This record gives sequence, structure tokens and C-alpha cells, in this order.
Amino acid sequence: MKWHSEEYREQVVKFSEDHSIRKACERFGISMSLLCGWRKRKKKGEGLANKKPDRAHMRKIPEHELQNFLDENPDAFQKEIAHKFRCSVPAVHYAIRNFGYKLKKSVDDTEKPTRWHKQNL
Repeated sequence: MKWHSEEYREQVVKFSEDHSIRKACERFGISMSLLCGWRKRKKKGEGLANKKPDRAHMRKIPEHELQNFLDENPDAFQKEIAHKFRCSVPAVHYAIRNFGYKLKKSVDDTEKPTRWHKQNL
């Protein structure tokens, strides 16, 4: 998705008011529905700024909280983790995978059995 600056939007809307919508769309390379939406927003007095501010991707489960929880509860099931963080089981699965944790498949007799361990990358 391409973001257009507010000044650019103003320029396109002004051009479309002086000329036709079709000419403005052809000249600036935008769709008619986009231009009509901008015109409608300007007519209502809402302004032409972006509706949603640019943000960095936010995670539902913060890594440090997940790491602390898994350190305290190494044999927790994904369902228990999902209940703790109030999210879905697939969200837990992807968070665990993205944060570098893996399900331990074999346990030495010398260590305490644990379910989750941090993968060495």
C-alpha cells in the first residue's frame, strides 16, 4: 500500500476540482475510488491526513514477559500460556517460534525435565 502525503492529496483534490475526476486520476496515477474518498473527507471537513498513524509492528505477547513466564513455568502448555496472556493458542505458537523457543524433545537424566528451551541461534 502506498502512502501519499497530505500535501500531495491536497494537490490532487484541487486539480480534480478545477478539472475532471477522470483527468486527475489519469494524471496522478490513482484510482477514482481513492480520489472520491479524499474529496468526500475534505467535503466533510475531516482533513486529508492519514487516518492511521505509522507505527512499528506491535506484538501481542511481549518477548521479555514470555521469556520470564517460560523460565518460571518451563513445562507450561500453549493453552496455559494463551490463557495467561489473553490471546489465542496459534498466537502463542507463533510468538514462541518467532522468539526462538522450541519444544524440548529429549531430556538428559542429569537435568530437570523441562518442556521449553531457548534455541541457540
